[in-house]
Amino acid sequence: MDNTSLPIPPRNPEVVDLAELLIRNGRGIEGAGTPTITITGVEALGGGRPHHIIPDRIETGTFIVAAAITGGALKSPIAIPATCWP
Repeated sequence: MDNTSLPIPPRNPEVVDLAELLIRNGRGIEGAGTPTITITGVEALGGGRPHHIIPDRIETGTFIVAAAITGGALKSPIAIPATCWP
């Protein structure tokens, strides 16, 4: 199979999460979250292993700002703080 290298790819948490989903389903991906991602082609992806998509960090940030502006309180049991700030 052919390899594709992506120099300077986005390192967003969503890109890393997508890579993890694809890896779990048989795609050959190395370097997600690093300066170079290498993707190895496969004939077909495996079948539907469970994967929980990470919460949207932009939406989380919007709620944080809204709570700060209004003087309100905010509790989000599913937010992942490490994905909200660099």
